[in-house]
Amino acid sequence: MVEAVGPSEELLDDWNKKRIKWSEYEKRYFKEMKPQEELVKTLAEKAEKETITLLCKEPTDEECHRRLLKELIEKV
Repeated sequence: MVEAVGPSEELLDDWNKKRIKWSEYEKRYFKEMKPQEELVKTLAEKAEKETITLLCKEPTDEECHRRLLKELIEKV
């Protein structure tokens, strides 16, 4: 389940190697997550009942997929 909500290796590589800007990262991440809508819904349902923790290597959530995933979960 964890891998299914993280960015693809290609997207992460493009970001880490500074081939794309954050705005492009966001667009591509949200596009990658479209097929994972049921999983996001499951996470949202779980979050209503208990605390869930989203982890990432980034020190803040400004430019991190965990913030984007949180947005998706909150929209459900």
